[in-house]
Amino acid sequence: MSGGSLLNHGIYVSTSGFLSQQKRLEMIANNLANANTAGFKGDVAVFETSSPPLTAIWAGEGRPVWTPTFVNLSAIVTDFSEGPLTETGNPLDVAIVGQGFFEIQTPQGPRYTRRGDFALTGDGKLVTQEGQPVMGQGGPITLTEGEIEIDQGGIIYVDRNEEGRLRVVTFPDTRRLVKQGRGLFAWAGGSSEVRPLEHVELRSKHLENSNVNPVMEMVRMIETIRTYEAQQKVIHSFDSTEKKAVDEVGRLR
Repeated sequence: MSGGSLLNHGIYVSTSGFLSQQKRLEMIANNLANANTAGFKGDVAVFETSSPPLTAIWAGEGRPVWTPTFVNLSAIVTDFSEGPLTETGNPLDVAIVGQGFFEIQTPQGPRYTRRGDFALTGDGKLVTQEGQPVMGQGGPITLTEGEIEIDQGGIIYVDRNEEGRLRVVTFPDTRRLVKQGRGLFAWAGGSSEVRPLEHVELRSKHLENSNVNPVMEMVRMIETIRTYEAQQKVIHSFDSTEKKAVDEVGRLR
């Protein structure tokens, strides 16, 4: 294999690492930006290595001279572990303990969230902070005026009269939930796979905080920036070496 080919492969390998770290940095920045967002679930980067077919880099007598290994960010997956709970004293705040998601009605169809900082409209509809209806067992929830209480099973009482029950659902595989922003997820599977959670445990007047650990994310950010800068230096080094080789060949001619 020629020196030029080796340099090119080196640049490609370093560039793959450079781009992967860039994407990881964007992910970490988003995690940190939502470290104080109720119900937010942080993301985790998954890397994989790959090599081109040996036939692409064989030289002389059919022997591989060098096999470059590329590093790629293969996926960004969501960490669905629970965040810590904070007591707010607000009767419209509710946190899910254990598995489950609240169902929200949106113009794009049903969406799901762990964010339970709900509100009431002027006509008594229970909605998210963005004004999207919160779903109950029989559809969107509308409450009369009075003292609101939400019990552990999700039943909503107004002045001790039952007026609705929060719809909390579960999924066969949370990896098929797709982030939609503002704490909402879309289900990528069939609607029949969305099942009401039989045993619900809710905590009224509490909110689930983000599960992002800011200290750990800052450590990951520093690590990523250093790796990012190292890949930049390697690319510049290969580029300088290639330029020098071209100049020297030019002088020999």
